Amino acid sequence: MQLNEDRYIELSLDFVRNIMPKAPAVYTVVYLFALSFEGKTDIKTAAETLNISETDVRAAFMYWQDRGLVRLNGEYIEILKGGIKEFKNTHEKSAVSRKKYIVNDEQPHYAPEELDMYADKNADVKALFEMAQSKLKRMLTYNDLSSVFSLYHWLGLKMDVIGILLDFCTERGHRNMRYIERVAVDWCESGINTVEDAQERIKAYNGVYRQIMRAMGLSSRDPVQKEIDYMKKWRDVYNMPIDIIELACNRTVMGIGKPSFGYADKILLSWHKAGVKTLSDVENMDRLYAEGKKQVHNTSDTHKQSVNRAANKFTNYSQREYDYSEIERLEIQRLKAEGNN
Repeated sequence: MQLNEDRYIELSLDFVRNIMPKAPAVYTVVYLFALSFEGKTDIKTAAETLNISETDVRAAFMYWQDRGLVRLNGEYIEILKGGIKEFKNTHEKSAVSRKKYIVNDEQPHYAPEELDMYADKNADVKALFEMAQSKLKRMLTYNDLSSVFSLYHWLGLKMDVIGILLDFCTERGHRNMRYIERVAVDWCESGINTVEDAQERIKAYNGVYRQIMRAMGLSSRDPVQKEIDYMKKWRDVYNMPIDIIELACNRTVMGIGKPSFGYADKILLSWHKAGVKTLSDVENMDRLYAEGKKQVHNTSDTHKQSVNRAANKFTNYSQREYDYSEIERLEIQRLKAEGNN
């Protein structure tokens, strides 16, 4: 790697006046050094060039990662696009635009002396361990501390987000580190690394999403991302009330004998297109559908005049598209195909 000597490093007044004074001086030196590189730099290069230990360099980058300015990727350090501006804009990013990461690399294990060294060198790490012990309400072993530290160092979750995650897990009766790690990986891969994102996810799990999962007969587990996407669509795009969504879920399980978000989505889409908003609307569509089936069954001459129906906003639609039997046939066909693969 070579230093780019043909440009200046720009620092905002906000960074100089409000962020830099709170950081240890050596951490600021390390960060400024990293800014001087194009693209990525690595811990070893920074340590050798600045003549400080790799431990101090790693601790510095962990400090800046927690503040949204860099991202650790093994031994390499990525300066987030926009540099200091990224720090100011992080809280404004929406759930739609946030970057998602896929955790492919193996979770590291940290030796006891390594954990002691990090806690001694970095006040944030020491505070992290104290917070975890307080929230888990027990003395933490070195294996526990290694797991907690990996959330910060390996996954790159921010301190306040880890605190919310620990509260979320313990309030639901889960203090096992393997469970906490699985939740942390899911949050990381979903791009959740701000307080706002974490609170939104928890609200979804504890509120409407939990009701929908119960209606699907899936109350024993948390929803996966694809299921969350369906539920968000039903609420935000179709604007369906929760009782209508629960009814569609119940009919799904009764219709095909198992939960299926895709099947329920077909039902809710048909209701959305028909303008269904209340349970009485559904009952009206059911009545019209039943009358239509009875008429077809009793009529042998396809050229006879159709029985007049009372005109309303559902009549024409129910004759063309409101066909549960066809939805069921297609869904069963799909499930069989998946079972053969």
